[in-house]
Amino acid sequence: METLIYENVKYKHELDTENIKSIETDELFGKFDGKVIKWENKEYEKKHTLKKLNYKKEMLEDKEDKEEVEEEEEVEEEVEEEDVEVEEIKEKKEKIIKKDIDVLYFLKKYKIILEKKGKKNRTVKKRSIRIH
Repeated sequence: METLIYENVKYKHELDTENIKSIETDELFGKFDGKVIKWENKEYEKKHTLKKLNYKKEMLEDKEDKEEVEEEEEVEEEVEEEDVEVEEIKEKKEKIIKKDIDVLYFLKKYKIILEKKGKKNRTVKKRSIRIH
């Protein structure tokens, strides 16, 4: 006894008698001559054809499911890449803001220094005016 897969449908195959039986019910469906099954009757051939078509349908559905999963994974990867890009942009923005704050702080200090120098210069000018 062996398992024979004929047109993607599984059967029990009795090697010594060449009988082909249903795996589910153990019914005799026909005889296998090494190439084709000679069916006991049209009903068994019809059952085989239905099983064969169901197998093909399942394979197509599996393929569609796999393609759908692959598409979802691609979208997830794209979203992750966009998230990384957004994070990189946020980091760059923060660096720029920090640099701007540093520049503003420097300018404020520079302005204070200039104002102090201006006051000194005015005081010196006032004194020089008084002296003359």
